[in-house]
Amino acid sequence: MWLTVQEKWGSIELIEEGTYPATCFQVIDLWTQESEFDGVANSAHKVLFGFVIPELSYEYEDKESGKKRTGYKTITARFTASLSNKATLTGFLNRWRGKKFTDDELKGFDLKKVLWANCMLQVVHSKDGKWANVESCAPLYKGIEVWKTDKEPLAFEMDVNAENLYDEDIYAKLPEFLQDTIAKSLEFKKFFGIESIEDQEENMKVEAEVQKKKQSEANAEEATSAFE
Repeated sequence: MWLTVQEKWGSIELIEEGTYPATCFQVIDLWTQESEFDGVANSAHKVLFGFVIPELSYEYEDKESGKKRTGYKTITARFTASLSNKATLTGFLNRWRGKKFTDDELKGFDLKKVLWANCMLQVVHSKDGKWANVESCAPLYKGIEVWKTDKEPLAFEMDVNAENLYDEDIYAKLPEFLQDTIAKSLEFKKFFGIESIEDQEENMKVEAEVQKKKQSEANAEEATSAFE
């Protein structure tokens, strides 16, 4: 199954393989992302679900207060935003709901409906053991209760017809890696001309090298003129 997923919040330790009760606390529109496979460039509209697993808690020290706090492990699942019959997202949602979409639902399904919805997540590790991946999703088992955590439910989306395109307050609440991914989208580049954090850092390095070279040339010219 194609899924590009990765544990991004919480402990640096991977979530152990297994099946867990979980809650979807983030539905994030990543907009149109560019990629390359076997030398072929491609672009597609992407969406990301963030899941919190309440039973997997850990202690950490709050950087601001210095107090011990309880955190909960999370994991993300990223899909191409398509509900075609063969789309991975369609199959994932069908299994989550425990039923297939109707023809009417396939004409337009609001992904925000799954925000704060419970499920059973199957987590597996990649072959190299570096990543914890969501393999599948199913309805919550009967008799199992998923308690709420301190995670704030967030839905982020783009509306090209809206005056401000997106909600800046919600964008500011997203983790830096998600902000950076969104900043790499074709929409951000088109509407705002904003570079990703990685691009900004790379351009800063290039600019620093250019300035260093100019200064070196200026010093050399000054040294030369001193002997004239």
